[in-house]
Amino acid sequence: MQYTTRQIAAASVLSDLRTATRGLHEALESRFDAIAELSDDRRRPLAIQRYAQFYTSAHAALHDLLADVRNLSFSTRAESWLALGASLPLNLTAPGLTRPETQAEALGALYVVEGSVLGGRIIQRTLRSKGINDPGLNFLDPYGEETGRMWRGLIEVIEQAGAQAPAERQAICRGAVRGFQDARRILCGDPL
Repeated sequence: MQYTTRQIAAASVLSDLRTATRGLHEALESRFDAIAELSDDRRRPLAIQRYAQFYTSAHAALHDLLADVRNLSFSTRAESWLALGASLPLNLTAPGLTRPETQAEALGALYVVEGSVLGGRIIQRTLRSKGINDPGLNFLDPYGEETGRMWRGLIEVIEQAGAQAPAERQAICRGAVRGFQDARRILCGDPL
């Protein structure tokens, strides 16, 4: 996507992110049915381990680029990701989230990671309605009642970063595209 200064002023970065990643998001959801994976007692441990790989590798890939971003609360986000990884044996040789090249790309990748957290609340609610109350699934809602505030905070930071220049907006979208590709690879166990 190429943007003019006028287009940047008129459209939100969130709208661009959704447009850039819609097909990848839909492909991930059709390939990885989180409700089915986490509902099945036999498949649940592997699904949780893949989530742990995703979140733990997100910390490793994004920390250096985002830890000091004002108003992002990156350390709060990362603590919840690392807590999941600490409780499980991880395959340290398995590929994780790709390290972005720029801060803008890292914000795009974080959009994907935090979108997963946002969706996790819905997944957990659905699982509970099916009678599945496994404490090992608490990672799906790490922020509890703060989830909405955390999401809005991320979107505000992304909007501010994307309003700076067309190249920043494009980099944010590039990072999100790569984030969805990585999520599919990690969560579905797809080859590189």
